Amino acid sequence: MSHLTELSPNLFDFIPTRFFQPLAAPSQRIYATTLMHLYRLAQIEFVLSEESAVNGVISVVAEAAQAEQELLTQDAVVQSELRLLEKFSLPNDLSELEETYQRQRLQARAILRYLIATGWLVTEQQPNGAYHYTFPSYTFSFFRTFQEITERRATEFEGMIYGIYAMLKEADEAQVSPYALIQQVHSQTQQIIDGLKQLHDNIKGYLEQLISDVDANEILRHFSTYQGLITPAYHRLKTADHVARYRHEIQQKVSAYLRDTQWVQRVGQELQRRQPQFSTEEAEQTIRQQLTYIEAQFGELDDFIKKIDDRHRLYADNLVSQVKYRLQGRQDNKGKLVSLLESLKECPRRSVEMLTPLFSMFDVAYLDQNSMRRPAKEQKAYQPIALPPSQMETADWEAIQEKLERDIKNMITPERVWAYLSPHLENQPRVESSQLPLETMEDWLMLIGLRVYADVADSPYRCLEPPTDHFWVERQTDLGIFQCHNLQFERRPHG
Repeated sequence: MSHLTELSPNLFDFIPTRFFQPLAAPSQRIYATTLMHLYRLAQIEFVLSEESAVNGVISVVAEAAQAEQELLTQDAVVQSELRLLEKFSLPNDLSELEETYQRQRLQARAILRYLIATGWLVTEQQPNGAYHYTFPSYTFSFFRTFQEITERRATEFEGMIYGIYAMLKEADEAQVSPYALIQQVHSQTQQIIDGLKQLHDNIKGYLEQLISDVDANEILRHFSTYQGLITPAYHRLKTADHVARYRHEIQQKVSAYLRDTQWVQRVGQELQRRQPQFSTEEAEQTIRQQLTYIEAQFGELDDFIKKIDDRHRLYADNLVSQVKYRLQGRQDNKGKLVSLLESLKECPRRSVEMLTPLFSMFDVAYLDQNSMRRPAKEQKAYQPIALPPSQMETADWEAIQEKLERDIKNMITPERVWAYLSPHLENQPRVESSQLPLETMEDWLMLIGLRVYADVADSPYRCLEPPTDHFWVERQTDLGIFQCHNLQFERRPHG
């Protein structure tokens, strides 16, 4: 719940609440591989048939390591789905080989059903009765990100700044609408800034790897990796794109758009036509914010590149220091002296005597009571000073007890929550948050309790997602406007 008149969008306004469960399960590696495999299949086949999906999952599970397969057998959700499918789908007259194959197919179907339940897949029945699998729109952004992470794909800056410059310089409203142009420039600017931040943070990661306890060969190997992944992209940014060459004209063009009130109004109107939920003021403000962002980011490019230069220099300096340190046996002057003295012990006595004057800085001719190391003394346990006895009066104790009883009475417990909800479910199977008396602060606290205690094992009710046609509930109270999801509550069946 929020005490705001305008609620900003949240990630879970667009994706299901169970969306990340497969990637947080013990068998997460199999789920991640399965999802990426299905995504690649869909790119090749365009329409993902049921048979292709099932065979794809079977191949992923078969190629998984034994430890990962064992984790999958412990997945309670998939195993419960599998038992249900086996109960109705496995004939009794199969050979051992046929039964193994059928169990693999049923396991694949159980995994697919779980991915559907968590919002990763959608199944659609075709006119001929066959089923096809499709991906919800929000999953494509995740898949592209996962692919970039696993493939360690570095941002290619070559041509990106020039591309923005060319779009703005040769803008033709007859060919491309101003709104589409600004969206493209804004998106590409974000890619450049994200790429620069990725460069900066990657340098830090390789630096941390460098100073770990590895030998000189390892350091040099990491440096080669570093050069191969970071240096080319960064070099292209500073040479091929040549920031100083195009940045000024980009900023001038964007500044001109910002000062042109009629142009902003016209683009804002186009934004409203495409997204009617925006008011005129909101649409114009959005366009101005995007233009301001583009202008500011190009203004700070020099600062970003300087920070990367500083981090790059720090990496190179540490590299040289660490290689020298490793090659010298990881010893400072004191360590070298100790190593030299230890090596002298192995030399013949006569050769050592020739070097004695080098180390005879003073003579010790006697031992006294301070020459020997004294034994450690047992440390006494710390004894804190005893606190004086309490002098609280009877009235004070009674006040504390009264406050404690009042706090316990006001606690939002499962019993109080159910007593609050029960009358509303007497004559109907389901009730929405909007149908509850949300008038006092206690009512809102009860609503929080309803959401929290719905997951308790012995809860007599369950909480459902808000209806799509009435997603939010809003109430005016003495403290302001409160908004929350219009959750649905229904009585659990007995037994």
